[in-house]
Amino acid sequence: MYFCNATFIFGLFGLPKLGVTGVALGTVIARIAEVLICLIYSLNKSNVRFRIKYFFAKSGILFQDFMKIATPAVINDLVWSFASSAFAAILGHIGNDMVAANAVGVMVVNIGAIACRWFCQRNYDHCQPGTVVKITRIQPENMGNVC
Repeated sequence: MYFCNATFIFGLFGLPKLGVTGVALGTVIARIAEVLICLIYSLNKSNVRFRIKYFFAKSGILFQDFMKIATPAVINDLVWSFASSAFAAILGHIGNDMVAANAVGVMVVNIGAIACRWFCQRNYDHCQPGTVVKITRIQPENMGNVC
């Protein structure tokens, strides 16, 4: 995708410079190429089969499972969107200093989250899926290598 974007944005290989239009054109061409590669692979390999009829097959159990998973996710995204919009509106009315302070605060929180993920990954990398750890009492000395 990046190759196509750069080619059309900057006019590489004798093509005209298209700027923002080149981004759209390069992305569309890259996505079409990806779909074609996946279709060709799917049609030629026995372990992955692409069939149009599978897209239109109806399954009540699958739909129920989908709704169980999708409904809370959609509600979460809607509430998050409204909260973000309300937060931005309130912050915008307070002033430029507050917007700048919020931007710095968000960056600090993101760096802290990255550090926490790194720490957790580093300390629990030895855990294998399915490992069961039994703790008789929750004490600081019992919390050493818990997965």
